[in-house]
Amino acid sequence: MTTCKKVATPHKEGPLKNKKSGDQWIVRYLKIRFAYYFRNGQSVLLEELAFAANSQFINDQLYVLFNKEVLEAEHGVTELERRCAQQVERIRQREDYIRDLRKVRGFRAANGVLYMRQIVDEEEDKLDRLNMMLAAARRALQRRRHYLTLVYLQ
Repeated sequence: MTTCKKVATPHKEGPLKNKKSGDQWIVRYLKIRFAYYFRNGQSVLLEELAFAANSQFINDQLYVLFNKEVLEAEHGVTELERRCAQQVERIRQREDYIRDLRKVRGFRAANGVLYMRQIVDEEEDKLDRLNMMLAAARRALQRRRHYLTLVYLQ
């Protein structure tokens, strides 16, 4: 019968000094990621990596791990790009409503333009935030690709 137990990881050394924030991120990420469950002294996650890499060499396993991270980051960037495009389309559609409502005379139409303009302003703020998230996701993707290259060149 095999038993699983969680092994605590040492997090007491604090933040790294004189390192780039990307390097700090990867070290923190690896500490969290490698908080394994052990079975008979063997890491379950390393077994899964060995199976996925079809190799017992740690370099091959790390390459598979970082390749998976790159693919997930690429998916996140693609998803954010899709959401940005949808947001631009929503803003365009609402501005078309505003243009059509301005052709109509009357108090209610004027209020409709005012309210729709406020909605468009909120949507533009949301688009700005999405674009900032997209830029950050692209930087993170570049860092992951860089780490994948470093692992490949080892």
